[in-house]
Amino acid sequence: MGDSIRTTRHNPVAHHRRSIHISGFDYATPGLYFIALCAYRRKLIFGRIQAGVVVLNAIGQSVLRIWEEVPSFCLGVGLDDCVVMPDHVHAALSLRGVAASGIDGLTLHEVVRRFKSTTSTRYLQALKSAGRPSPGTGLWQRGYLEHVIRDEDDRDAIRWYIAENAASWEADAFIRRVDARRRRAKQ
Repeated sequence: MGDSIRTTRHNPVAHHRRSIHISGFDYATPGLYFIALCAYRRKLIFGRIQAGVVVLNAIGQSVLRIWEEVPSFCLGVGLDDCVVMPDHVHAALSLRGVAASGIDGLTLHEVVRRFKSTTSTRYLQALKSAGRPSPGTGLWQRGYLEHVIRDEDDRDAIRWYIAENAASWEADAFIRRVDARRRRAKQ
């Protein structure tokens, strides 16, 4: 007869995304945090690695500039180390709890949301002003990885990881290719 279309009903158990956040933790708590944000479908949209060094393209440079602006649109946030990689960003930041204006500080989620929103908006504006079409997808994957930095040893390890991320890119490339093949096979 004709082609049949298979539909699936929503199953809240099977389709539920597990939270990676610490249950009951207040992410507005003053302290240091590490975050990792991935480009949509881990596309190599921000630049490339050459001889173990990140070479950012215009999009990657814009993402880095906006990261450096975060304290201006997220009061009470301090920046630590950051690296923009070809398909993701690693950064450490501090939440001070109360903004200089005396207003309650932002949560980590609000800071990430504002950063992603600002970078996405400016990216789409740049495409439009260059006469290029919108890709029809977001700049970022949904969600992000976070880690509460608990002490100086943890902070030093995070700083080392951020600093050395580009140097380990080639070794990680094999893992990324295998993961990409697995994702395509599941589609």
